[in-house]
Amino acid sequence: MKQNFTHKGLARLYFIMRVSLVNLVFLAITSLQVITAKSAHGQTAEHTFVNIDEQHISLKDLFTKIEEQTNFLFVYAPEVIDEYQDVSITGGRRTVADVLNTLFIGKSIVYSESGLNIIIKRHGDAVSVMAESGKSNAYFRDLVRINGKVVDIKGDPLPGVNVIVKGTTIGTTTGADGYYSIDVPFGSNVIVFSFIGFKSQELNINTQTEFNITLYEDVMSLAEVEVRSTGYWTDTKAKSTGSIVKVTSKEIERQPVTNPLMALQGRVAGLEITPQGGMPGVAPTIRIRGTNSLRSGTNETNGNYPLYVIDGVPVNSAPISSYTNSYTSTGFDPISTINPANIASIEILKDGDATAIYGSRGANGVVIITTKNPKPNDKANIDLSAYSGIGAISRRIQLLGTHEYLSMRREALTNDRLIADQYDYDLKYWDTTRHTNWQKVLLGGTANVTDAQASISAGATNTSFRFGGGYHKETLIFPGNFGYHRVTGNVSLNHVSDNDKFKASMTANYGIDNSNLFNDTGGIVNAALTLPPFAPRLYNDDGTLNWEVHDLGGTSRSTWINPMSFTLNRQKVVTNNLVTNATLAYEIIPQLHVSGNVGYTNLNSDEFTMYPKSAASPETAVTSGTVTFNTNKRSSWIIEPKINFTKTIKEHEINVLAGATWQSSTSDYNIVAGSQYTSDALLGSLKGAGLIESSRDEVTDYRYMSIYSRIGYVLSGKYLLNLTGRRDGSSRFGPGNRFGNFGALGIGWIFSDEEFMKNSIPFINFGKIRTSFGVTGSDQIGDYAYYSLYEVYPQSYQGVRGLQPSSLLNRNFKWEVTEKLEAAIELGLFDDRLGLEVNWYRNRSSNQLVNYPLSVITGFPSVLTNFNATIDNSGWEVSVRADLMQFEDWSWRASANISLPNNKLVKFDGIENSPYAEIYKVGAPLYVKSVYHFIGINPDSGLYDFEDTNNDGLINETDKSPVNLQPRMKYFGGISNTIRYKEFELSFLLQFSHQNLARLLSDMPGRAGVNQPSYVLQRWQQSGDQTDVQRYSTINASENSYKRFLDFVQSDHNVTAASFIRLKTLSLGYELPGQLIKAVHLIAAKVFVQGQNLFAITPYDGLDPETGNTLPPLRMLTIGLQITL
Repeated sequence: MKQNFTHKGLARLYFIMRVSLVNLVFLAITSLQVITAKSAHGQTAEHTFVNIDEQHISLKDLFTKIEEQTNFLFVYAPEVIDEYQDVSITGGRRTVADVLNTLFIGKSIVYSESGLNIIIKRHGDAVSVMAESGKSNAYFRDLVRINGKVVDIKGDPLPGVNVIVKGTTIGTTTGADGYYSIDVPFGSNVIVFSFIGFKSQELNINTQTEFNITLYEDVMSLAEVEVRSTGYWTDTKAKSTGSIVKVTSKEIERQPVTNPLMALQGRVAGLEITPQGGMPGVAPTIRIRGTNSLRSGTNETNGNYPLYVIDGVPVNSAPISSYTNSYTSTGFDPISTINPANIASIEILKDGDATAIYGSRGANGVVIITTKNPKPNDKANIDLSAYSGIGAISRRIQLLGTHEYLSMRREALTNDRLIADQYDYDLKYWDTTRHTNWQKVLLGGTANVTDAQASISAGATNTSFRFGGGYHKETLIFPGNFGYHRVTGNVSLNHVSDNDKFKASMTANYGIDNSNLFNDTGGIVNAALTLPPFAPRLYNDDGTLNWEVHDLGGTSRSTWINPMSFTLNRQKVVTNNLVTNATLAYEIIPQLHVSGNVGYTNLNSDEFTMYPKSAASPETAVTSGTVTFNTNKRSSWIIEPKINFTKTIKEHEINVLAGATWQSSTSDYNIVAGSQYTSDALLGSLKGAGLIESSRDEVTDYRYMSIYSRIGYVLSGKYLLNLTGRRDGSSRFGPGNRFGNFGALGIGWIFSDEEFMKNSIPFINFGKIRTSFGVTGSDQIGDYAYYSLYEVYPQSYQGVRGLQPSSLLNRNFKWEVTEKLEAAIELGLFDDRLGLEVNWYRNRSSNQLVNYPLSVITGFPSVLTNFNATIDNSGWEVSVRADLMQFEDWSWRASANISLPNNKLVKFDGIENSPYAEIYKVGAPLYVKSVYHFIGINPDSGLYDFEDTNNDGLINETDKSPVNLQPRMKYFGGISNTIRYKEFELSFLLQFSHQNLARLLSDMPGRAGVNQPSYVLQRWQQSGDQTDVQRYSTINASENSYKRFLDFVQSDHNVTAASFIRLKTLSLGYELPGQLIKAVHLIAAKVFVQGQNLFAITPYDGLDPETGNTLPPLRMLTIGLQITL
């Protein structure tokens, strides 16, 4: 099995990389030959090479051959070169300057350079490329080449700017680097630069041939030019009736994140992202506008996952389940295999109007990830970037020192009227003169991160391409050799016919994640926070684990759990993820387009976990090791034909879309366990196992089909209507219930275009009111949930294993339904220097699909069924942006957002007679739990005291009352600033949240071997003390101090404020100036320093206010370089 898992996997990886490399080189060479896109920036005759070997050729023809290999244009009067009809040049590859200098030996002509023009003249003549007067010059040829760079006011290059010779059809566009080159015929003295969202600019040509242009944003609202996409159609933000937020690559690339979703924290109103620890590759919890379903978990049955669409292909975003994984509650995230550096934008679809086109999969919102695409007429560019840095935990907890700990233990024994015995091993056996900072030893390491990216792109009129690849590596802060690395590759090809009727495109994204971790990081983090400073040393002199074995009640036993034993339970996970899509489109007649796309995804995850016998303490009598091999395979095909009609008739704009979807998915999940290993050295292979068992082997198929339609209508450019309908069928429901209907209505009014607004309130240059109502659904219930299923019985009879039923037949459950209502206003003020958007929403999810627990006499734990329960998520979202300063050298742009969500269970018929009566409360948030109400410390006994709500003199379950204890956000958001001064750019993001979390206390203060946070020093000591920490005590106490501590854990006082404001991101970049760039023959270059999770201001006394006392997201500091060739 080891060979299959390692050598076979490596062979497969090697084969894929080899084939990919061959294809990459072949496609790059052939595409470059077809496109012949040459960089125009920084070319000089002395540094530009040509391959010329010609005999007996005219000088004019020789100039033409040089022009074919370069971007130069020769300018001359015909009579100057007519006499040179027979020239020769040898030598193969040489510079243009060398060729010309050799040719002109003994001749009466010389040359000079003006930009990309090479001027040929006789000795002593003074000529210019363009006559000052604009009239013909005797030495002027038919064309002159003009070149330069177009940037915005921040100095950023503007790709795709139209560069047109005024009064002609001659034109070009700027490349990705902002550079352009255009041949201007004599007599045309004006060039026009135009770009959507910017003011057009005319350039009067003089004697110069190089012009750098700065375009300024048009005073019209950005909403009129910003494009928003639902994945099926695009609109400008102004004409969109849906709630869509777009995060661009510029914002993503400023953050050194492994998972691209983590770059969205604090940037999108209504998007709640909670990291599940600081381990790379671990899936965060994503919620768009709250929790809609009562189903939770870490697999496909979780009813709250949003839909992810990558380059038009829906992907299964459920975390990869980890059979033996205990360091995270969410598993590994397949989205982490997507390279953040290859992402062009991420769009979040929130309301019914935006998500209804996805029907049964849009209830929890949609995340659309679009990777970078090549552009037509784009010169060949090679982009290289790399960064390296370090990471560490950002804070440590103040724990008791040795003296304080010993005082606590002795005081606890005194309070309990006990004396230390052999069970007080920390006092009796441990060396109290030792001192170890366990947080430093176990969590104080430095993680190293390295990231490198490379891509090549180019485009001609018809065909364009982009190839890219990346490598990312991280180590961990824990002791030992642990780490994570990712290799990614991506291909994007576009083609359009000469008449623009036929279009074809293809994208492919491939990523390999390789995690070499250990199984229980929670255990090692807990040890760092609870071990006394004088806890035993980790290793014996011979290098084996020290278990500090002593006599406990007549039996030799270890007196602690050695934290390094956790690191011996190694876990290796290799994940391969492919997402690819191909699209064909054709314009049948003007405004009528048909298209079809085919998408394919394939995800394979191989997980190996071992439990060596050396990791077990001596008293467990473990004499052999065990392993598990877990294989998870997912593949999916999707086919979507579409037809789209667009027509404008006077003031009426109509867009009609219709299409269908067919999708087929297969999952293959297999677990093989090996045990009875006599040697830990054999754990890598099943061949060394004494017993091999297959504990799980299942293959499931999922079929999904739908038809959909959308009608968009705009009247007079300001009255907006959008209708969406979809009918879905899913194989996850029984016959008769497999189809559901979904749809939405969106309307909007751009009131700023009304004449009365223009005249009365001129400072509002854009204003829109919109509202929408939509119905979406969810089929996230897993496959075959309505079947009566059987599984292999774990025990055998006479060597034969039988079958036992595992689930109960129920073909009657139906779709969950979510109704989404939204109203919003969008404003652009003061020439769009200030933007404001306010949203109110209410989502109601009904017909909840949950597992209904059954009596044990049925033989089944539960059955999936619909409950007449309704969850309400409502709230407000406010987003603001402002151009605070905008000058030629200075600019300062800021944005902020805040979300105020509310969650409530508004209906649950029959809950009082169901098993959920103690879990949920109608009229309260889902996070409400029944707990004791803390009223203080009893001043006489020094114990926790709670309210006796029924006045029966007892504290028991009947005294609990519902309190919102779940650590959810009451409000959250972010504040972003970008400040530019000349070539410098400073960007930072502040993330904030108002929330609660459980306290740090993991055990009762005073127990043996358990350290405590320093605030327990404020405990009760004598009658009359006023404090909120009960007296020290041990678990051996005869009084009810331990019971009161357990009651405290279930009380409202165990929750503490965990609000925070965090410097999430800090990025400082410097773009090398143009003169230096030209000197080193580059198109662009930038050096940068970036920080992530730098610090947080919070009253929370644990490790981190977001993750509690699990491993927090690390503070990262990186330095890097970006260059474009």
